[in-house]
Order: sequence, then structure tokens, then C-alpha cells
Amino acid sequence: MKIHPLITTTEALTELCERLAKAQFICVDTEFMRESTYWPELCLIQIADEHEAAAIDPLADGLDMSRQAVSQHLAVLEAADLVTTVRRGREKLHYLNPVPIHAVQTRWIAKFEQPRLDALAALKTRLEGGET
Repeated sequence: MKIHPLITTTEALTELCERLAKAQFICVDTEFMRESTYWPELCLIQIADEHEAAAIDPLADGLDMSRQAVSQHLAVLEAADLVTTVRRGREKLHYLNPVPIHAVQTRWIAKFEQPRLDALAALKTRLEGGET
């Protein structure tokens, strides 16, 4: 897996989003800072697919976080079916789409999870004095 240096420019973020839009799934993690403000402020975004990972600094001076730039990046995530939208009058609300994430869990993770769960259930039964 390729790990990119910290993304601090709009160009680098745009290139990353274009590549990730072609992935079957992506993982996103966010970090917030709340030291000198009542409302948490987004300070780090970590995003990855199976081939590459990157950290994004949303507070960097070289990162254009204008409404148009955000709309472009949301459009890429929407095209990849990772974000769903709901319109309420003039508002357009964006939500993380859990369906692709659930598909990953069902298709790949569950296969590895079930034997461990069965072993734990058998151990519990045996320790409690029941039959295996």
C-alpha cells in the first residue's frame, strides 16, 4: 500500500479523490480539535482504499475549502456511491452511504469473523460447564 505525504494542496486532494472514486470502497476517519472553541473543528481527514492511503490537512493554507471546491469533492464521492444526498428546499444534505461499507463487511470480513465467534461461543459454553 502506498502511503502519501500529508495532503495540503487542492491539486493533490483533487488527484486523490479522482483515483479513489474508481475504488470499490474507501475508508474514512476524521479527527477534530476542540481546544479553544466550543464547536469541534475538523483538523485531520484520513482516507484510504486497498491500494493507497493519505492524510488530509483541512486547515492548510494551500487547501481551497471554498463552497465550490467542497461541492466538487462531494460530487466525486457521490458518483462513487459513497455519499447519498437529500434535498430539503434549497439545502442539499450529504450522508455517508453505509451500503457499500456493509457489502465489504458481508463479502469479506464476515468470512474471517465467524470462526472466531464460534470458538468464543464454544469456549463460553465449556467454561460454564455445558457441552461443546
